[in-house]
Amino acid sequence: MVERIYTIPLRKAYRKPRTRRTPVAMRLIKSYLERHMKLKDSDVEIKIGQHLNETIWSRGIRYPPRRIRVKAVLDEENKQLKCELVGFEYKEFKPLKREVKAEGMKEKLMKRLGGKAIQKQKEEEMVEGKKKETTKQEPAAKPGEETDKTEKKEEPKSKETPKDQAAEEPKPEPENSEEQENK
Repeated sequence: MVERIYTIPLRKAYRKPRTRRTPVAMRLIKSYLERHMKLKDSDVEIKIGQHLNETIWSRGIRYPPRRIRVKAVLDEENKQLKCELVGFEYKEFKPLKREVKAEGMKEKLMKRLGGKAIQKQKEEEMVEGKKKETTKQEPAAKPGEETDKTEKKEEPKSKETPKDQAAEEPKPEPENSEEQENK
């Protein structure tokens, strides 16, 4: 196990647009450790501790710290480089999972409008329920009789396809046929 303490300059992050500075600072830390711990060609995974992560993100995405002191511990057996803020023991953090909300437009509007909208929705459901009941009460037709709802299928007038019809129709000749022949 190799253990070292570094002061990592993060001033290069300030060359980037404000809304990208902290993610760039995180990448700068990883690249700095990779270079100084000589991990370029190895498959060692660099892990950043919870306290270091919180310190970098403490002032938001726009203003990361200009420099940071870090304690790096290289574990060659597990092929990991654990990096933590000086003065703290390494504590792994897991990013919070975002909750996926499957709300439709109707639910969003209900939240905004509140109680009156809920009452109105109940009234609409009652009206729709009455409409459904009236449609169910219509008398059923006897098997031999036809009703308005049944659709009559129309038979095609002729069995010819559109291509056949086009072939039978004579093509109109241009009026100035003599002029076209002379050219």
